[in-house]
Amino acid sequence: MDDSRIEAVTRRIEAALGRIAVASDAMQPGTGQDNGEGETPVERSTSNLVIRHENLRDSVEATLRDLDDLIGRLER
Repeated sequence: MDDSRIEAVTRRIEAALGRIAVASDAMQPGTGQDNGEGETPVERSTSNLVIRHENLRDSVEATLRDLDDLIGRLER
């Protein structure tokens, strides 16, 4: 490789390492931008996903219970 290609590759690697460092910092609890309540955007996003998962699980459980009741009535 000639010098200009090596320099270009080195710049790309350094830029990628910078993006990795920023992403890593954002994922660490207690770092990054918080909302005044000590949560980073990643923590808020994770909390929202957990809440959505719980709501979906409850909804699926209720639907399965309804289907089970319906099947039970049809079998009589």
